[in-house]
Amino acid sequence: MVVRHEDGDHVCVYIYVCMFIHINHTPHPPPFSPTPQQNFGAALRCALYLGASGVLVCAKNSAPLSGVVSKASAGAMEVMQVHTCNHLPHTLGLAGEDGWTILGTSADVTAVPVSHYTLEGPTVLVLGSEGYGLRTTVARSCDAMLRIDGGDASGVVDSLNVSVATGILLHALLGKRG
Repeated sequence: MVVRHEDGDHVCVYIYVCMFIHINHTPHPPPFSPTPQQNFGAALRCALYLGASGVLVCAKNSAPLSGVVSKASAGAMEVMQVHTCNHLPHTLGLAGEDGWTILGTSADVTAVPVSHYTLEGPTVLVLGSEGYGLRTTVARSCDAMLRIDGGDASGVVDSLNVSVATGILLHALLGKRG
């Protein structure tokens, strides 16, 4: 589903908290557990608090809306516009054709630091799972890739919890609006 807004000032956040990519030749993705539901709820809470106009989730690869998500969201799930799609790359393509800017997130040094990016018009922010990131087909659908400055110099921690990243990214992006 592509959400259309007339004023162009809205940001829709796509949170893909339960996506697993086979990286480093991992034979099987980790099993689904309550943790992605709690992360999803916490990310919904951040999105509502920081002013995102909606959240888009992929029906087959994201944590389902549930009591666990609701509790972790502190009620945000009940008031936030949560939309679902069946095929994210296709939905992102339609959003792009409809004038939305599609921003992906990556820890890669080639990604633009979020502190250097200014929103212009309706935007979809796509977050990947912790440690695994975005699927290649999803990343190809993005107009630009953003990253959060920082990092652990020792290399022990190479990614953030998706709800923490959601809060940092939305604060950086939406805090710049007048």
